[in-house]
Formats: sequence, C-alpha cells, structure tokens
Amino acid sequence: AGTESLTIVSVTDLTFAAAVQDLDTLTVQTADTITFESTLDDIATVDLTATTTRFEGDLTGLGGLTVAGTTRFATASAAVATAEFTGAVILEADLELTASGTLDFIDSLSGDAGTESLTIVSVTDLTFAAAVHDLDTLAVQTADTITFESTLDDITTVDLTATTTRFEGDLTGLGGLTVAGTTNFATASAAVATAEFTGAVVLEADLELTASGTLDFNGSLSGDAGTESLTIVSVTDLTFAAAVHDLATLDLTATDTITFESTLDDITTVDLTATTTRFEGDLTGLGGLTVAGTTRFATASAAVATAEFTGAVILEADLELTASGTLDFNGSLSGDAGTESLTIVSVTDLTFAAAV
Repeated sequence: AGTESLTIVSVTDLTFAAAVQDLDTLTVQTADTITFESTLDDIATVDLTATTTRFEGDLTGLGGLTVAGTTRFATASAAVATAEFTGAVILEADLELTASGTLDFIDSLSGDAGTESLTIVSVTDLTFAAAVHDLDTLAVQTADTITFESTLDDITTVDLTATTTRFEGDLTGLGGLTVAGTTNFATASAAVATAEFTGAVVLEADLELTASGTLDFNGSLSGDAGTESLTIVSVTDLTFAAAVHDLATLDLTATDTITFESTLDDITTVDLTATTTRFEGDLTGLGGLTVAGTTRFATASAAVATAEFTGAVILEADLELTASGTLDFNGSLSGDAGTESLTIVSVTDLTFAAAV
C-alpha cells in the first residue's frame, strides 16, 4: 500500500472515473455526490461524507470503510477489514461483501428494485440497526454475532450462519428463513413461508410465529427466563427435534402434523391443534395439556397437571401417565398394534368419553 493520503475538504460533485489505489487514507469531508466509476484497491482507510456515495467498481484490499450519507452499490464485490454505513444502503446489483472485522449498517438496507441479493461471506460482528427490506436474498455465511435491531420485510430467502443471531424487530413477508447457530428472539412477531433453525432457539419475549409451510426446530427451544410464550398460528408440518422447555405457554396450530422428537419439560400450558400430534420423548413438569386432533404416544412417560385429548389417542409404546388433576379422553383410546399398555398413576377425575 502507498503511504500517502488524500483529503478533500469540500466539493459539490466528485467523480473518480478510473481506479483509486495505493493510498494510506482517502477522506472526503463534505460533498453532494461521490461517484467511483471504477475500482478502489489497497487503501488503509476510506472515510467518505456525502449526500450520496455510489460505488460502480469493485472494492478490494480496503481497511476501514466509513460512509456517511446514502450508499449505493452498483458493483458485484467489496472486500474490507471493517465498514460502517451511517446512512441508507441501496443495492443496485447483487453484492458479495467480505469483512475480516465488524460491519455496521446504521440505517436501512434494501434493494433498489427488490430483486437484488446481499451475500456477506465473512464477518466477526454484524449489526443492522434499521430496517432490512426488499431483497431477493440475504445470506451471511460466517459470523460471530448477527443482530437485527429493527425489522426484516419482503425478503425471499434469508440464510444466516453465526454463533448467535438475534432478532429485535418483527419479521414480515419473509420466504425461506434458515438460521444456523443459536437464535434469540427479542421481538413479538415473525411471519415466514418456511423456517429451519439448526441450533437452539431462545425466546426473550412472547413470540407469535406464522408460517404458510413447514417449521423445523432442530435444536432446543426454550424461554430465556422461563416466562415467555410461543404461539404458532399457522403451519403445515411442525417438527421439534430437540427438547422444548422452560416456557409459560406453548400454543401451536398446524394443518397437518406436530412432531416432538425429544422431551417437553417445565411448560405451564401446552395447547396443540393438528391433524396428528406425535410425542416421541417424555413429558415432564407440564401444567395443562390440551391436544385437538389425533394424539400418538411413542414414549414411555408423561407427567402433567391436567390433560384433555379431543381426538383419538393411540399408543405406539407402553405409557405411564401421571396427572395431579383431571384427565379427559374425548376420543377413542387404543394401542397401535394392540400390544401396548397404559398405566395411569395418579389422577383426580378420569373420563373416557369414547371407546377404549
């Protein structure tokens, strides 16, 4: 890199029609517009202040990049050590952004036409302080932390990989959402077509989650304080592959199936509606359990305060059921193969309203 610096104190419109390279520092203190029609390369510090800054060529080998004012990317690639954008960032083309340090989007991020994609290849800490919206794809391939401090809206595909991803604003109009690593929800509402969480999901607030397709929780699901509630309003198939625990309320509605492949523990109220709900792990420390639709038990033990099953209950394994209050079987009760056994250890009032 060069050791020289260029500082432009005041200018109306500033245009670089060819490559800018080999500088220690490039500083523009005040401008209406800054346009880079070609590349920027091998500059230790780039600090730009303008109403609008437009990048039309690739950025390579930059150290710290700071842009105050609106930033428009009409290029395919940008590689920086760190970057901070204090104004809106607008993509006019698909952009692949690589950073070895932090990235901070202080204002909104969006596509110009809504068809653009942003891929962040590598970053340590990534913060979106304002709305992220109108993109085809938002992909983060590797990060320590990703924080969305505001909303995400109207993005076809969101694919995030980080040690921890934190949502502090509502999610609306998302297509496929995939999060690898721990997911923290500190927001009230999320609306997606489909979602897959490959790590633990932790609720820091009550969450209403709406999906038009499938939802897959491949890691555990829990409340941060144990007082949070999860309501899933609409989904086709819903799968919990790991433990679900420490919630006030779990209220789920699915058109097809709900499958619990692991345990449920320490949940005050569980209210489930589906064509079929299947329990493959033990139930412990549940308060009121209500299941509408067919219930299939493929586990050995269930402990609840009270339970009501409004559809058929089918045992795929011997089951020991403990209740401190009432149990109501409003649909039939049977074994799947006819060789299963049901033991009810403790209950106050027990009602079988249909055939056993």
